[in-house]
Amino acid sequence: MKLNLIRGYDGLNINEIKKLFKIEVETEDIREVYFYLKRYFYINYKIGTKEKIINITYSSGKAEIWVTYTYFKISKYILESFEVHEVIDNIIANSKNILENCWQSRVIIETERKHIPFIIIDEDILQLGYGKNSIRVREDNYASINMEKAANIPIISITGTNGKTTTARIIYHILNKLGYITGLASTGGIFINNENIKQGDTTGYISAREILKSEEVEIAVLETARGGIIKRGLGYDEAKVAIITSLSEDHIGMGGINDLDELARVKALTTKVLGHDGVIIMKGEERLLKYIDKSKELYLFDIEKSHVLTQHFSKKGKGFYLEEEHIRYFNGYYEQDLINIRNISFTHGGISYSNIKNLMAALGATMQIHKNVEDIINAVKELKCDLATNPGRQNILDIKDFKVILDYGHNSEAFYEVFEIAKKLEPSRITAIISAAGDRKDLYIKELGEISAKYSDYVIIREHEDLRGRVPGEAASIIRKGVEEGRYDMERCITIYKEQDALRYAMKKAIKDEVIVLFTQCLNVVIPVINEYLKSIGERTFRHPY
Repeated sequence: MKLNLIRGYDGLNINEIKKLFKIEVETEDIREVYFYLKRYFYINYKIGTKEKIINITYSSGKAEIWVTYTYFKISKYILESFEVHEVIDNIIANSKNILENCWQSRVIIETERKHIPFIIIDEDILQLGYGKNSIRVREDNYASINMEKAANIPIISITGTNGKTTTARIIYHILNKLGYITGLASTGGIFINNENIKQGDTTGYISAREILKSEEVEIAVLETARGGIIKRGLGYDEAKVAIITSLSEDHIGMGGINDLDELARVKALTTKVLGHDGVIIMKGEERLLKYIDKSKELYLFDIEKSHVLTQHFSKKGKGFYLEEEHIRYFNGYYEQDLINIRNISFTHGGISYSNIKNLMAALGATMQIHKNVEDIINAVKELKCDLATNPGRQNILDIKDFKVILDYGHNSEAFYEVFEIAKKLEPSRITAIISAAGDRKDLYIKELGEISAKYSDYVIIREHEDLRGRVPGEAASIIRKGVEEGRYDMERCITIYKEQDALRYAMKKAIKDEVIVLFTQCLNVVIPVINEYLKSIGERTFRHPY
């Protein structure tokens, strides 16, 4: 039997149990797996712990095993000892010795008993509590540490198919304006108190820990992506707010997610780690309601006051919806208008329904932290959906006498939302520059072409630099089929594989009042191209967000 992977999950994961090991092995005989586990359980029993199997799957000579652990360091040592053929008695003796001499294990057991969160910094340092409520413990001082000084900080977790990053950024900027030292981990990077600590896609376990390790952070805002949950589980123990922005068909067929219900179950994991006063804030979708923790207070939001919201409000549930151009809040007893959407720059004067929904979620979250709603509304009025505040998400750039919309959209829901914004700008024509991730199913890739054909006067198909398993031209050709099936005049559809070249071509051909819609993940590529064009016509350039 060959061990390929031993990975620990201390936080909640797709099995909905904390403190698990995921083990991947290769073997032609499944009996080897059971012998391996029997050995693991026996050694743990001899040192005083009782572990159990959570799940085993076996196919084509490969097994995936999930088992519990009590002491991470000891259990990992036991699991790894199989390959070196160490004598069981020696493993037991060594495990007992580790337990007796590992001060961290003793402290961790005590913190768990007192429900204090912790982070293992390294073998010499253990952090008790999160953020500003944390203390650092070492072997030479742990006996004198007062654990009661360590505590959690408010954590706001945001997941969903679309709108995660934007919602996280709104919350972060509102809380900063209100004077809280806030940490943000999102697709755009890690930010603490308006300082960019790290760039990149930081939506998983390790990024969450980076925020929570900072001793200055008062509130943590954590974008929590599906991939991160599946790969490493949640990077925190207990949240104040869990937001689910939306649920639509994306990532289906990836990472063991085969349908919308499985996707909903994964995203709803964030609702299972809320504190006693925790709040769930989510779009009013019936499919999501099946999976959330129903013991927690629930806020629902949507553009319309749907039957889901109406039923929720009838039971004194709280939430938000849009009526007569106002975001309206129902507090369980009565309704009140919070703000006119035309007065919110972040919604582009009320034409971006997706950003209105993102704002509703953000309002619900910030109201759990700051009780003066008027302060929150005043902070919202100052927000702009520009390259500084929300880079790469619904940025509408004025270029000469036409506009370019930059958006991260990569699924049908996002395409519809952005094209509706373009349409509401009443353009002379719409040119779409579109692409699709190669790891998506063909039907989802083709659908993006069909949607673009519905809204656009001209379509330019490009390809991602990372083809994600496709051969060059394959994803573009599938999109083209979608455009064609949308009964489109194919003389107005061209393929330009490189994003830079596609954008240059579109700007060169742009006419007065045209809107170019570019779905992009690479601002570092497109902003220089736009600036190059602006320089050529003597106009002021845009500052790159990072």
